Amino acid sequence: MVNLAKQQVGKPYVFGASGPNAFDCSGLMYYVLKQNGYVNSRLNVEGYWNSSFITKVSTPQKGDLIFFKNTYKTGPSHMGIMIDSNNFVHAANSRDGVIITSKDNSYYKSHFLGYGRLVGAEAALTIQDIKPNISLNTRLGVVRNFETTVIRKGPGASYPLNTSVGTDGYVNPKDQYVVSEYDNGWYKIGTEAWVYSEHFIYRPTTTINMALNGGNSGTISTPKQVEVAGIPVKPDISLNKQLGVIRNFERTIVRKGPGASSPINTNVGKSGYINPRDQYVVYEYKNGWYRIGTDAWVYSEHNNYRPSLDVTISN
Repeated sequence: MVNLAKQQVGKPYVFGASGPNAFDCSGLMYYVLKQNGYVNSRLNVEGYWNSSFITKVSTPQKGDLIFFKNTYKTGPSHMGIMIDSNNFVHAANSRDGVIITSKDNSYYKSHFLGYGRLVGAEAALTIQDIKPNISLNTRLGVVRNFETTVIRKGPGASYPLNTSVGTDGYVNPKDQYVVSEYDNGWYKIGTEAWVYSEHFIYRPTTTINMALNGGNSGTISTPKQVEVAGIPVKPDISLNKQLGVIRNFERTIVRKGPGASSPINTNVGKSGYINPRDQYVVYEYKNGWYRIGTDAWVYSEHNNYRPSLDVTISN
């Protein structure tokens, strides 16, 4: 995020502009925050200052937002992003454009308002913070196959073979996969990828360790490694590529499917809502929605997503 902000240095200031070729101060913040998955709607400086996705802090660090007041108007009126503990990038004015300035600059020091830390940036995401009340979380585990087995597109023998995953739609003996759901004797090991439980040894999750990507983007990336008892899990099932964590930055509805027309799932979260800073494992992504449980989807615009880089699941 900081690197992206620094890349805009030298570009012109245009009031109301939000990039990529020109910016005003809040437009620059909107551009940087949107590219990193924090926002999808532009706010003015006062809107950012009062938003639910920042926490006020007294000591700045790299990536924090810095706010100023009473510059060209009364109240919160200017902002930038800290590139270290002393300097910030901002779209200053039509004369200077996007520049780097010290927080000790006499003008800005006299108009200083405060610092804001983005929710989700204040601390590392840890598996211990994952909310336990989504039913799918209790299903997370690993299966190891002990014979060549068909992968079907749904939880039943009547569903067609999914030849796009595994080895032409089959898993081989000793292949091992992450399980995210169970239905009528079938384990879900990927998007439209189910295997019959009688052909597998199932190991439920008791501990999960995730090394998460530090960026907050919606880009899905494949885990470098998933292991159980030292044995690698197969990486070719699409659901594994979605494995990661989201932290919510505003109160958000949990719906039964990946769309605003799906009904609210009042059985999960708090009567169908998750609160700011609630954190969940992500199992699937579809059309802008993250699946955090059985019949439990949240909209990506309200969450910071961090894909997993390394995952260890122990039984």
